[in-house]
Amino acid sequence: MTVARIWFFLIQGGDLVVESDISPENNRATFVIKPNCSLTWKQAKRVFLFLTACLVAVGMYFFQIGAWLVLPFTGLEIGLVGFAIYKQFERASRRQVIEIENDMLWVSNGAKNCNRISFPIAWLQIRLNKGPRSWYPSRLLVGSHGRFVEIGRSLIESEREILAEDLRCAVGK
Repeated sequence: MTVARIWFFLIQGGDLVVESDISPENNRATFVIKPNCSLTWKQAKRVFLFLTACLVAVGMYFFQIGAWLVLPFTGLEIGLVGFAIYKQFERASRRQVIEIENDMLWVSNGAKNCNRISFPIAWLQIRLNKGPRSWYPSRLLVGSHGRFVEIGRSLIESEREILAEDLRCAVGK
């Protein structure tokens, strides 16, 4: 069984990766659009602990010289840094999965594929709608029977066009 694996590392757009796994023998294809994370969760915890140690050291220095009011603000700063790191990783866990198998296409949004919509391939339309002005981004829509879902919203223009063409090839349109 030959499986073509194509990896697009999106350099111009900055932080997204499109992975595609196409298997023509099984009439199956999967496209995953996800952020390109530079840190793992374990590494982020280490960075947070290092920053916490630095902030506590500075706070203790000011406490020793009599500026004890710095300590509550040190705690607040540690909390805000921790919250920011957590929210960034929550955002980085979002992904969009497009699965094509036999006669159905499924689009899943979210970290846990909680929002899953299916479309029959026989009626499927793949639209790349241009913006009203040249500086507006296009919108890549898939759907049928008047119900459409936007995919690849965070991709840059050229990558959205490549994804649209790959989807058309995968469904045979």
